Amino acid sequence: MTNNAFFLSLSIMIINFFVVTDVSMAKNKHREDHFLYGVFKLRDSRDGHHKNYDSRIGNKECHGVNGYDDINGNIPITIRNAKGEIIATGNTSVGEYHSTSCDFPYKIRLHETDFYTVEVGRRGKLNYSYQDFINMDWILIISLG
Repeated sequence: MTNNAFFLSLSIMIINFFVVTDVSMAKNKHREDHFLYGVFKLRDSRDGHHKNYDSRIGNKECHGVNGYDDINGNIPITIRNAKGEIIATGNTSVGEYHSTSCDFPYKIRLHETDFYTVEVGRRGKLNYSYQDFINMDWILIISLG
């Protein structure tokens, strides 16, 4: 192999490397991490006769009761992509008492994808698109009760 052929081959390999690297980086370039901020709200029953949460007098913390006993601080949150793969997990904070609800705030770091399934504890799954989260400014309020 002559020097010219060698340098030509080397140049082609280097160009291919940068083209492949550039294309790969371009695909992931606008894939950003986001924080999903939210609150899981446990509300009183709709008939107003049954409390779904309880708080000790003088205490701002609360927890679920009457069939909602599984709802307290540290509720697991699982987020999956369209393939069903887990892409993020987290937990709520302790319940914060409000006059009409017991609120469990959370903050979870997410990788950008086109589709999300959010599951809070054992209370079912909710589906959202990337555009949905943009429209909601990455704030998700979920209510139960």
